[in-house]
Amino acid sequence: MDVAITSPTDGSTVPFGELTIPGTSTVTPNTDCQVSEDWNDIHPYHVVTPKSPGDYSTWTFTYTSVYHLMTSGDTNDLTVKISCNGGVDSSDTGATTYDTIKVIGQ
Repeated sequence: MDVAITSPTDGSTVPFGELTIPGTSTVTPNTDCQVSEDWNDIHPYHVVTPKSPGDYSTWTFTYTSVYHLMTSGDTNDLTVKISCNGGVDSSDTGATTYDTIKVIGQ
């Protein structure tokens, strides 16, 4: 199981305010999994927007004022994870995989 934030890159400077991050994963409708994200290890995680229902092979998430805006001058840890409850592929049972990047608000 793999998950990755594809943009921005780790260590990038991003404008403060709203930020949309796209990514990829190996989660397809054939697995009982979902992709979710958090900011600076604040929980709960929020489910990202999948390519289509259950297909997280490509996904997006937008940080807005509803959840959290990027703040100027601060380091923002952006983490995505795959969580699985077991599905068609029995190797997915209980699997969790993460990807984290750090961006600086400007």
